[in-house]
This record gives sequence, C-alpha cells and structure tokens, in this order.
Amino acid sequence: MLIVIGAAGLVFASGACTKTETPNTGAATTTSAPSMSAPSTTAPGASLGAVSAAKTAYLAEVNELCKTMNDSVAALAPVPASADRATAAAGIVQVYKLVSETIEAGRKVAPPPGDEAAVAEVWRTADALLDAANSMAAALASGDVARASSLAAEADTLRSEANAVANAYGLSECGKGS
Repeated sequence: MLIVIGAAGLVFASGACTKTETPNTGAATTTSAPSMSAPSTTAPGASLGAVSAAKTAYLAEVNELCKTMNDSVAALAPVPASADRATAAAGIVQVYKLVSETIEAGRKVAPPPGDEAAVAEVWRTADALLDAANSMAAALASGDVARASSLAAEADTLRSEANAVANAYGLSECGKGS
C-alpha cells in the first residue's frame, strides 16, 4: 500500500502513485510514501529450511489478511488530484480504517512460539505508521497543509521502518508497494 503525498495533502493508494496538486500553485507532484512491507525475504539468521510449520501457517494467515486489505484498498475510488483537502482527508480515513481493521485481525492470530517479540515489532511499526497517517488526515482536514507535509515526511521514514521489519519477518503482503 502506498500513501501518496503532495504538498497539498496525501492519498492512500494500492500499487501505484497518484498525483496531488499543490494549493495556490496548481503544481502536480507524485511521491510514494508509507506502506508496511517490501518483498519477502527470510528473517536474518534463518535459513529457508529453518522456518517452522507454525511460522509458515502464521505467515500464510496474516499475509492473506493483508492481501484482502490490499484488494479492498485498490477497490476504493481514487481521490482525484483536484479534490479539496476534506475529500483527500476522507480518502485517508477510509484506508486508515481498512488498515486498522487488518492490524486488529492480525493481532488476533497467535504468533509462532518464540516469535512473539518479532511479531510485536511488526505491529508496533505498523501502529506508528498508522498514527502518522491519522495525524496527516487530521492536519489536512483542518487545513494545516504545513503540518500535513511534515507528517508526510515522518510517515515516509516510518514506512521504511515498517517495510524492513515486515520484510524481515516474511509478511510480504502486509503493505505491498514501495
């Protein structure tokens, strides 16, 4: 999942960048930003043969939750670049809700024995990214474009962290995108 950020606001999209227009200038910018994971790799220090059946089952179940989320986000009507800040903020809130529900469902899946700390870190980084997205939506809805832009930069850093953590654990569907 991507959060696409322009100086005027941001839009969540799945699998592609979206243009937004800068207020007062009409300049269009396209910027990729927060998603939760990158392509799957084996966790550091683990070999492919060392992945337990419990972890394989966990990854399959949570990756399926995230795939459903990604499909739902992709099915949302895109927010046009010409949308006002309130409309853009509403689009963010729609995606925020889908992602929040997925994280909540993912937390209900019991982590593999011994992986509790690693799984908790996946959810911690996802929560931090969601918090930034929620704050961006609020700033955008209130017309605080400068704050929304600042939060967008913070969210980009959080996206990188969340991608790295989810990728290292093998949750490749949990935020496909860059």
